[in-house]
Amino acid sequence: MDEVLGIDASSRVFVPSLKGAGYQVRYHEFDGPHTVPPYIAREALKWFTS
Repeated sequence: MDEVLGIDASSRVFVPSLKGAGYQVRYHEFDGPHTVPPYIAREALKWFTS
């Protein structure tokens, strides 16, 4: 559980808003603290450098 930025007040609000504005959003929820799991970091870096 993210105790820094609660998911109900962040991603679950931002993602639908971005999609509604026409953005393509790739979103993955995961259980854990306020960190970026390695598999998500790798995927983000691959997307960024492509």
